[in-house]
Amino acid sequence: MLQTMRIGFLLFIGTFLAIQACKPSKRPTTLLGYEYEKHIDKGGRKPKAGEHAYFHAITMVGDSILENTHVYPFVPNMRIEVDPDKEVEAIIDGLKVMGIGDSITLYIPMDSLPFAPAQFQSFKEIKQVLALLDIKDEEGFKQDMAVRQQFLQNLADSLRGRDSVTRLQLTGFITDYLDNKLTDKFQNTEDGVKYLILREGAGERPTTGDMVEVNYVGSLTNQFVFDASFPKGQPYVYRLNTGQVIQGWDSVISQFNEGTEAIVFIPPALAYGKAGSAPNIPPDSELVFYINLYKIRRL
Repeated sequence: MLQTMRIGFLLFIGTFLAIQACKPSKRPTTLLGYEYEKHIDKGGRKPKAGEHAYFHAITMVGDSILENTHVYPFVPNMRIEVDPDKEVEAIIDGLKVMGIGDSITLYIPMDSLPFAPAQFQSFKEIKQVLALLDIKDEEGFKQDMAVRQQFLQNLADSLRGRDSVTRLQLTGFITDYLDNKLTDKFQNTEDGVKYLILREGAGERPTTGDMVEVNYVGSLTNQFVFDASFPKGQPYVYRLNTGQVIQGWDSVISQFNEGTEAIVFIPPALAYGKAGSAPNIPPDSELVFYINLYKIRRL
């Protein structure tokens, strides 16, 4: 049921921006006075104080999407409070007027937000497109959190168990690389990243703006491991091609299907260049990574 609701919500978003100019200016208001428009009204049960509302939200300023919870690994939720904190009162107030399966756009005046970034101050309001997916009481919420925690714990145990094996594997490839045994086995990106596919993933390729989850081990060519995700018990998550990581990562991960595992050699110019990255990466260092594109999060 949640998947069907999610698809319907996304189809609505596809036409949302195009029809806003046609909407009448008179809108109903929540209990605290926030204006909203209701797009889907199924007449379902509304959340009560003390219950937990599970919802998706798309946050927009003007026509720009700032955040979309559909890329999160778990559906977000909030406890319905009688007197919520100022930072979340508008969303909770919006959820109170919704039933399960409903969708609304909530209009939040910029001057009501205590920590609104300076670059948004020229806008009149923030729009929150909300879809209420489910409601759980305190016991149901605790059960859900226990399931999530067990999932995360199992993932962490699995990843930590791969750390030593992957480091040893990476060391072997570095030795072969320095002995010129891999020259004919490499593929290359257009900007000069060399990579060797260990296992081709069966999923799709990521595109710019996708959130990607990456398992990795990073080493210098002297086999000094300067960083790894496995001991942290979860993949590293970032948004592709938005300048959050070194250029060589974006370049090569863009070539991988979801699930791919590879050994990657990144030249200094596409890593930390002449500056290096103190204290562990000297200037002009070629970097070597084991990379697993674990998951792509997209709409």
